[in-house]
Amino acid sequence: MPAWCFLIGLLPVWGVAQPIQGTVLDGRTRQPVVYAHVGIVGKNAGTITNEQGLFSLSAKNIHKGDTLRITMLGYETLDYLVPATILKTREISLEIHPIAYDLPTVTFFPKGKQQQLGATEEDLLFDVWGAGGLANGEELGRVFRVPPGQTVRIDTCYLHLRRNNRDSLLFRLNLYQLEEGKPGRPLLDHDVRFRVRPGENEAEDGWVTIPLLADQLILDKDFVLTIELLRSWAGFGFQPIFVSLAEGEEPALIRQSSQAPWIEHGDQPFAFRLLLSY
Repeated sequence: MPAWCFLIGLLPVWGVAQPIQGTVLDGRTRQPVVYAHVGIVGKNAGTITNEQGLFSLSAKNIHKGDTLRITMLGYETLDYLVPATILKTREISLEIHPIAYDLPTVTFFPKGKQQQLGATEEDLLFDVWGAGGLANGEELGRVFRVPPGQTVRIDTCYLHLRRNNRDSLLFRLNLYQLEEGKPGRPLLDHDVRFRVRPGENEAEDGWVTIPLLADQLILDKDFVLTIELLRSWAGFGFQPIFVSLAEGEEPALIRQSSQAPWIEHGDQPFAFRLLLSY
């Protein structure tokens, strides 16, 4: 084999953009902010911070003057104009500051009644979202319509996963106002996370149960519920994770990465179901 064949592997790959490495810190405590959304506004170029507040963004579609946005429940939104220096150094450290949310107060007087909204077993389709499975930071949502004149409390959420062979999955559940058919203003004042451990109480293919009674999620208007994959621990075979679709009239709502625009996918919503008290 010619000697020059070995030299190719030693040369730098000039055509590959090196990632931008960064840290997100609490501006008051200087501690890492875990699982914050970091991304370029309007582009599918986003991610979430890890347990050390670190993130890595591909620089392929990032340009000088782009807006890097950081959002996290309990913190002010930070919009940072990307300078040319960052594209050279590939390193950045940013701070976000705690803030108290002024969320509307909804009075709830339960009458001891319950109902379910969303997908049932009979509604399930063989179709799933994503050719490569669910990615960290990807957010999937479904519209829920509150019956007119009612105030409801979400007691339990169910979602249907397929081909989940990971040792463990960590998700975040989000609620948004429904604005022009898509997620708008956040409705939560705290992080709602849940973990899925196949083999303990959930099968590789099947319904996942998320108890929410302790979170006191009370609503009186139509809303969007989303789930977001924060982290996965690999299992045997490294198969991708899929979320099932179901029969319905509302589209599936997808945000492929942090700060990316929301997109609608057909008229088959995700297989989410809620148990409500009213």
